[in-house]
Amino acid sequence: MSRTLTAADRSALIRLASTMPVGSPERKVILNTLVKEGRTAASLDSVKGLLGFDNVKGKNIIDNAEVSGDAKVSGEAVASGNAKVMDNAVVSDKAKVMDNAKVYGKAKVSGRLAVVSRNAEVYGNAKVYGTVSDKAKVFGDAVVSGRVDDNAMVGGRAKVEGTVSGKAKVGDSAKVGMQATVGGSAAVYGKAEVADSAQVRGGEVYDNAVVEHNSVVKDSAKVYGKARVSGRSEVSGRSEVSGSAVVTDYAVVSGDAKVYGKAKVARGARVIGKARIGGSAILMGGVWDGSEGEILEGTYEGNAANGSR
Repeated sequence: MSRTLTAADRSALIRLASTMPVGSPERKVILNTLVKEGRTAASLDSVKGLLGFDNVKGKNIIDNAEVSGDAKVSGEAVASGNAKVMDNAVVSDKAKVMDNAKVYGKAKVSGRLAVVSRNAEVYGNAKVYGTVSDKAKVFGDAVVSGRVDDNAMVGGRAKVEGTVSGKAKVGDSAKVGMQATVGGSAAVYGKAEVADSAQVRGGEVYDNAVVEHNSVVKDSAKVYGKARVSGRSEVSGRSEVSGSAVVTDYAVVSGDAKVYGKAKVARGARVIGKARIGGSAILMGGVWDGSEGEILEGTYEGNAANGSR
């Protein structure tokens, strides 16, 4: 005839189990015995906590949330609503997975600010320390400590510290720094970087290109190669900035214009229409619409016909 475990019995079993490898059959037998013998919610949580037991219903899992496979929801983390945590996913610390969100694969959601909500999905080997919501998806080996929402997608080995929204896609080894934003139908990939409050509202930024310092890329514009857009400049329309070109200091490249090679456009210069600025040309101000012909060398201030060196 079995007898009820005393407090001393439970303490002894806890001490014994704590010396055993996590997941060992012996430890599981002891844990199951202790759980069945738990007298109060407090003692039950104590036993589970001391033995590293995860997925505590009523503590880690509430409402209609489901945790399945080898997934874990531990610490002060919570899965709520109709959320699903599956496969080998881990939700820990004070993270929250809520509404209809899904976390699966080997994904990890961790930290006191981590929230995956609405219909968002986090999977693969992704790590989330920030927020993912709406219908956004984070996957691959991506790391998100910022915010991803709307229908945005972040994958590859991308790192997001800022905000990715709309239908934007960030992939490969691209980086979105703190306070930077990528939105609309923009695509940022390769080893590209968006930093320092810069905005990519559309178009593409890829290869080793950098957009920084409050600059804006929008519409169907492309920035690629080793190009750099900085100093509150703007690239828009169907324009392209490529090669090792630099657009800086309030400059504007728009329309069907192209800036390439090692060209530099600065001091509020406006390169518009079908202008072609390449080679080692430097524009310091002025408006250039393509009527000047292709400019490949020289330093020009304003619209000086012969330039000045």
